[in-house]
Amino acid sequence: MNILQGEIIAREAHGSVCLLTVQAGGVQLSASLLAQPAVWQQWECGRAVSLQVPEMDVAIAKDFHGSCSIRNCLPAQITAIESGQILSRILLSLTPQQQTLAAVITTRAVQQMQLQVGDAVQAMIKSSAFCVLDQRAATEPV
Repeated sequence: MNILQGEIIAREAHGSVCLLTVQAGGVQLSASLLAQPAVWQQWECGRAVSLQVPEMDVAIAKDFHGSCSIRNCLPAQITAIESGQILSRILLSLTPQQQTLAAVITTRAVQQMQLQVGDAVQAMIKSSAFCVLDQRAATEPV
């Protein structure tokens, strides 16, 4: 499980849908959440949060140019590749914030993309993949 530390800098909500913008180590991340207004109203600007995202929900793009509906496209460098027969775990160093992120993708994708340690890539995370945790009690979702 990946955990990125940050602070809420914006909140937009309508009904039970809430979109948070979180500043995490020099990068703005979007997290879309479904919650009753009584719950999302506590997610105020300035609140320290942890964004949790499973390794299987992190995609990798190499030499990507163009538009994409995925809101969180983070520049990264591959620091390690642990290849299995079917799946591979890719360790990434996010730039410029130097946080670590892991992605699990198919070994076939690693081979087709010719991924290697040192490659510059983009880690891509859908805004709906994040679970937002209060840093004061980082074991429970906010």
